[in-house]
Amino acid sequence: MQKLERYVGRIVRLKQRALERIKGSKRIFVDHEDNCFLVAAIDRQMSRLICYGANRRIDVCAADIVLI
Repeated sequence: MQKLERYVGRIVRLKQRALERIKGSKRIFVDHEDNCFLVAAIDRQMSRLICYGANRRIDVCAADIVLI
């Protein structure tokens, strides 16, 4: 879990395939153009990062992001 904790409080971008996958699911990103998110917390049960960008909340795995 320490590996995931280093992302908390950092600004990240989604990798292109993750961004397209989320756009395809139509959960979010209908009008969200900026691919920039703040990692706010860790979902320890599922080992996923909870990220916020503009007025959107997403949860992604660490393999789907790139530190800025």
